[in-house]
Amino acid sequence: MVLSLNYTDKIAFFFGNTPHGNCHSTLALIRNDINTLSQGGENYLAFPRAMCLMVALDLLGKMMEGSDSIGKVGDRFKNFVRFALNPTIHGNKIGDRIWAFRNALHHSYRMHTDWTPDGSGGHTASWQFQLIDAKAVSWLTRDESSSTIINLARLHDESEAGFQRFQTLLASSSNVTQRQGFESMFTKHGWMAVGTLNVVSP
Repeated sequence: MVLSLNYTDKIAFFFGNTPHGNCHSTLALIRNDINTLSQGGENYLAFPRAMCLMVALDLLGKMMEGSDSIGKVGDRFKNFVRFALNPTIHGNKIGDRIWAFRNALHHSYRMHTDWTPDGSGGHTASWQFQLIDAKAVSWLTRDESSSTIINLARLHDESEAGFQRFQTLLASSSNVTQRQGFESMFTKHGWMAVGTLNVVSP
């Protein structure tokens, strides 16, 4: 099955929440999951919500880079985070920080990491991420004596603002390479068919 849309309609479909028949935007599905998980209030299902948000950032990294080549996942992710989360506000290491958080979250539920804010990390490092979900807190990250705290509520809000800026960038872009890259990644990762599975007996 191929979802045939022009460039403008692909952007609207990918960033929107309106199915095309039984085809749904992958970004919309992830966003819907995050919002559903958020309905229990602060700190409710924070880990799976954060994991879904990291998946969304991974996906948007592919769409911005126009590539899903193996070996460049980290670069794509960090570049999109730097686009979405203003380094002027959050520091030049925000891409590295959220990338390290993403890896600790997915690969070590205790969120131990070799990354450290001062760059002295290594296999002997003893640093952890902590996850909070506090809308009343104005900061996104904070470093303590041996841990970095990530505020999920702020991370979610600022990521969403970054998604919207990326949509605007794509819609107004005259860069042929960027447009072609988005369309290529849209074909591979931008949508999926959702419906009843027809199981055929052998």
